[in-house]
Amino acid sequence: MKNMKVSEELMALLVDATGREMKVAMQYMLQHSLCIAEDSSSSKAAGFVASHRSVFLPGKSLKKIAITEMRHAEELRNGFQI
Repeated sequence: MKNMKVSEELMALLVDATGREMKVAMQYMLQHSLCIAEDSSSSKAAGFVASHRSVFLPGKSLKKIAITEMRHAEELRNGFQI
């Protein structure tokens, strides 16, 4: 399967999908960091996060989800090596 030719369209789709996975991984890690900051300080930013708690999941869950998204991106990247 290593010698199989991949179409330009498929390659573009793989690149786009990898980019989306990395974007959501970064978003989850940012939210994780904000939750950790909330736990360690009472800053104005932490207060904002606390006031919008329904939007955010607990910090540890966000980190696990981000890692899962990074693994998805890695699996897609492996598709480039067809």
